[in-house]
Amino acid sequence: FLTGTLTSPKIKVIPVGSGGKTLNEVVKDEITKQVDILKDTIQTELEKKTEEIKDTVTQVITSKVDTIKNKAEEQVRAEVDRQKDKLKDAFKDKLDTAVTKVITDTLQNTIRDKTKDVLGESTNETAEDIKDKLKEWNPFKKKKGGN
Repeated sequence: FLTGTLTSPKIKVIPVGSGGKTLNEVVKDEITKQVDILKDTIQTELEKKTEEIKDTVTQVITSKVDTIKNKAEEQVRAEVDRQKDKLKDAFKDKLDTAVTKVITDTLQNTIRDKTKDVLGESTNETAEDIKDKLKEWNPFKKKKGGN
């Protein structure tokens, strides 16, 4: 831009690409733009690091909780086993006699029922018939009738 008279000209220089803004305004806008970019970059990196730390802490907490759970479960199992052994010892004698009596009674009833099914209801009569036939049978006796 040229203004003024020929003897006292005034020159105004406007930088190219400034869009009619002064150099101070262009520098200020560029600095603001770069600061915003840096803020966004820092914010993004901060969020990434925060997530990494959260994940790490979560993993550590989870592993510790699992370890504690496992120890507690082992202790509970051990106590349950101890209590089972105590109860088993306490009831062993009583249970052995009761179970033996029940099993004996059941087996006797079952055998009695099965023998009745196999031999029939008249087992006594059949046994008597067999005894009579054995008394009458004599293998050394001669046959009657002739030869």
